[in-house]
Amino acid sequence: MPEPGATLHVALEYYKALRSEILERLKMRDRILIGYLAAVAALIGYGVDHPAIKAPTAFILPFLALGAAVTITQHQDQIVAFNQYITLELWDYLPSRADHVKNFDASQAAHQHMPRNLWMNLTGQLTLLCGPPICVLFVSNYPYFENGWSLKDSYALVGLVLTLLTGARLWQSRNFRHRVMSAVFAEAKKRQHAHTP
Repeated sequence: MPEPGATLHVALEYYKALRSEILERLKMRDRILIGYLAAVAALIGYGVDHPAIKAPTAFILPFLALGAAVTITQHQDQIVAFNQYITLELWDYLPSRADHVKNFDASQAAHQHMPRNLWMNLTGQLTLLCGPPICVLFVSNYPYFENGWSLKDSYALVGLVLTLLTGARLWQSRNFRHRVMSAVFAEAKKRQHAHTP
């Protein structure tokens, strides 16, 4: 059986490493979003000057949006999993004073603000990731079905499907994070009642 001091040391190192990983993932998530927005601006700017590229731009933007959404939500989902591990598994191995200091992820403040934070996050991501492709799809493909079904209309259909998949992935991530965080809060509350005399 490992010595308590060794277990504490390992737990603290895990805690520090996971917190660093969470911060790095937040930075990567933000960089991906900024890179996506820069690509959107460049493609739209190029498409404005070159009308012949409007339909392919409407086809490319939804691919970029879906790729960004999948990568961003993967980081968010992993961050929530790390927080779940820290709060429900690792926290028990930290110093005994940790029983008196509540981990933020299990706090009442986090619990009260979670629904709003998740909705604000979803709203922002839907706006930034789905907004440009939808605008470009409608603007660049007007008039629709002008001469029957065309390549332009095919681009629009594929773009619309990809944009819907982007929205669905963002919604799925929001629901996953809500479930995990609710489970963390419920377990933290049970533990708090168990330690109350």
